[in-house]
Amino acid sequence: MAFRIDAGERVVCLGQTGCGKSTAATDLVKRFLLDYPKGRVLIVDSKPRYRATHHINGRKVNYKNWAKGDTIRDSVAVYSAEALKQAYRFTRCCIMQSLYANGDDVPNFELSATRAARWLFKSSHKDSPTLYVIDEWYDLLTGALAGIADRNLLRVLRAGRERYMAALINTQRPKSIPLPTLTEATKFAIFTLEYEDDVKYMRKHGPQLTLNPHGHSFVWFERLSGGLRDERLLKLNIGGQEVTKRVVTI
Repeated sequence: MAFRIDAGERVVCLGQTGCGKSTAATDLVKRFLLDYPKGRVLIVDSKPRYRATHHINGRKVNYKNWAKGDTIRDSVAVYSAEALKQAYRFTRCCIMQSLYANGDDVPNFELSATRAARWLFKSSHKDSPTLYVIDEWYDLLTGALAGIADRNLLRVLRAGRERYMAALINTQRPKSIPLPTLTEATKFAIFTLEYEDDVKYMRKHGPQLTLNPHGHSFVWFERLSGGLRDERLLKLNIGGQEVTKRVVTI
């Protein structure tokens, strides 16, 4: 199946709010956990959208007064980079959120997220590949800590292939992604882009978007060896993804 993330790959999901990119990202996370039984995932969730099932002490997380969100089975909520080592003794998926379950802000969330990326990078290896997920890239690259986050995250993402560390980045606007990350990405899931400037911007960096995504369909673009490019139109459904069209460009 083409719709997956392999160890060391960098995947970008793009599209306006409500188009389905977070749903696609959740499916990619679950596929990664299935494909790599000893792999680990860290989801950096600034919205927050995801729902962890347990605290680090084993108690179930109660998201009181929260709307329904995507749940990763047997996942653990963490709020600092220092907690990751202990959490991964009990789970393969940690969710780092900007809010506690009671709704209070998590202090230094952005800094913790960048430190966590660095720790995950150092501890990733062939027998235990990792996946670092950023649910909204723009949130980590703005604000007082933007410079620190930018340097740390980009350093990790650029060298991730050498450490079997994959990355999955979600964002609404292509131009919010630093150019090195955009040009080095191996795969894209591109949902409906609201602005024509965004479409033109993406065409400069590989995806031609000759297949027009609408509703919950999206273009799945992959850079292949030898300069080949594979561009497919996929459609979200309850059971997974369906290929509706396929083109290969050089």
